[in-house]
Amino acid sequence: MRSVSAHVANPRTDVQQSHRCNFIDIVRLSSHMKEAFTIGLHYIARRKGKEPYLYFRSINKDCFTHDGQIDYPRIILSYGSVARVGITSVKTQTVKRSGNQTITVTFDPYLNFSKADPDDEFYLYAYCPILGTGTLFRPVPRKSGTITVTLPTEWSHLEASIPDAEHTNTNSLTHSSNNTIHLYAFLRYPGPNPLIPEDEQPSTKARRDQTSPTIYIPLP
Repeated sequence: MRSVSAHVANPRTDVQQSHRCNFIDIVRLSSHMKEAFTIGLHYIARRKGKEPYLYFRSINKDCFTHDGQIDYPRIILSYGSVARVGITSVKTQTVKRSGNQTITVTFDPYLNFSKADPDDEFYLYAYCPILGTGTLFRPVPRKSGTITVTLPTEWSHLEASIPDAEHTNTNSLTHSSNNTIHLYAFLRYPGPNPLIPEDEQPSTKARRDQTSPTIYIPLP
């Protein structure tokens, strides 16, 4: 993919300048979040006849404001008919020996969907705008009901870091617009659903790679 200039030459109007800057921002963000939406949007993008990165840009263009801000909670990394989970708690902690930071997310696996597949894969994705990078963590089965991940080591050396139960920093990454660690989750269907009678099963081909809608998880 060709690089995008940080500045737009000779914009004709303020509106054009804004649109072009937003386009640059969404191209840049799509390169940062590619690891997540390549899985999360694969099925729906294929049905639409688009590449995932083009589909990501088209459905997230309204998340960019005229003043250059990004509405991160509205970002869509996945979309589909797989049942979501209910987030019940989020805890952050700093490991004293290493200084690394961990996040534990607990969730209700079935919520109101008793026929949700217990082996659906629950993915967690963390994005850090300051560094312009994100991490897609190894998924856990829906039935586990919890996931604990360790943020990248380089994130722990930032002046602002996520708060933990013992040390709350009001200037932390979780308390300012573009200086926030943003947390997203989605589920992916891995195969036939054992809770549905065989004659009612959708074909594996029809459901392969289907995902849930994106779940934005606010940090404490």
